[in-house]
Amino acid sequence: MNFSGVKRKFSEIENNESPTPPSSQRTPPIPSAISLLMASQNEKESVLTKERCKPTKYNDLDETLKIELQRFFRNLEPPHLDELTLFLSSHQLEAKVRKEFDYILNQSSALPDTYFKKASIQPLNGLETKIVGPHHGSLSTHKGSRYNENQDGFVSFSLPLLSLGEKVEAPLYALFDGHGGRQAASFCENHLQENLSMALETFNKEGLLFEIANSLSLTSVRLNQAFKAYMESENPNIKNPGTTAVMALFVQDKAVISNLGDSRAILFRKDKAPLDLSFDFKATSARGKRKVLNRGGSIIRNRVQGSLAITRAIGDEYLKDLQEDHSKVISSKPAFTIVDLKDIEGYVLLTSDGLTDVASNQELHDFIFENDATMPLEVLTEAIVKKARKAGSRDDITVCLIPIKRSKEG
Repeated sequence: MNFSGVKRKFSEIENNESPTPPSSQRTPPIPSAISLLMASQNEKESVLTKERCKPTKYNDLDETLKIELQRFFRNLEPPHLDELTLFLSSHQLEAKVRKEFDYILNQSSALPDTYFKKASIQPLNGLETKIVGPHHGSLSTHKGSRYNENQDGFVSFSLPLLSLGEKVEAPLYALFDGHGGRQAASFCENHLQENLSMALETFNKEGLLFEIANSLSLTSVRLNQAFKAYMESENPNIKNPGTTAVMALFVQDKAVISNLGDSRAILFRKDKAPLDLSFDFKATSARGKRKVLNRGGSIIRNRVQGSLAITRAIGDEYLKDLQEDHSKVISSKPAFTIVDLKDIEGYVLLTSDGLTDVASNQELHDFIFENDATMPLEVLTEAIVKKARKAGSRDDITVCLIPIKRSKEG
């Protein structure tokens, strides 16, 4: 993606941004991260025309790409063709990311403060914490009271990939919030790396960000198809397991966020408003409803087919049985945001909705920066989980707090 010509604008926004006011006085900010993804208004109007900005549908791909897709999904049931739209240029990806931030800003402006701020930190049995990844992030997870097992999953690893013609090590962090059992989250934990490596080898030919985004997208879709095949082989009568998936792939100075479901990625910077990096694909959102209805499904009591609370997920094959034509009305294709971290210091948080259902972004921001100077990172993530429990969360809670250090020049 072309980030030239916007550095000065970004700097001006950063320098003029004042400390975050109290929640009662806040208005939704225009995140400075968005300015890194956009050219000037004139450039946008002249270069990013409507036709050039749309991702390309499967039927419009050239034959070489179609053959590569067929090979990528070999031995698996072919996915819905809507899952196979691809970015073929940086312009398409830029426009899609900009549109995603529009959705996210509308979502973030409606997030209320909760009881999290007033909740005390109490001892909590069964809380598990460990340091993860090359950023030395802290992962804390705790089983809720709703189920017999913790259905959340998490995996982190680094893998070599091509970025602008250069081979780099790219750390990835992925969080899965399972439902209907832990099978889908466990499957994704165990098979994400091999599927992503295969996707990057096939579709990341020049190391461009839109190729990396395509690889992440096709990995999610392939995991869905592979999990379906696995369950049909191992447990053919069990069709209800599914999972969300939010991933953060760090490619040099940029973070590529891939998301489906209602797990969340958030960027925290001191004295600046928190920035959502993902959209909650809930059945209550107009965006989620539209996609389901376009596929012939229905929203009943704010749930897909009266059953599932989210509109994008891996798994949930039982939904096909509720359709006369046995088509799947939810998507396993993720949405993307990208943020340039070169001049940013703070944290990226990945979390399941066991936390965000009882804590607003601003409350989390305030608690993190009030305590990060005195609490080790592991203690900080444990304290977040403990406060969420005290604030009333009964769901499984998994949080991964990833430190972001400002890049040093020279």
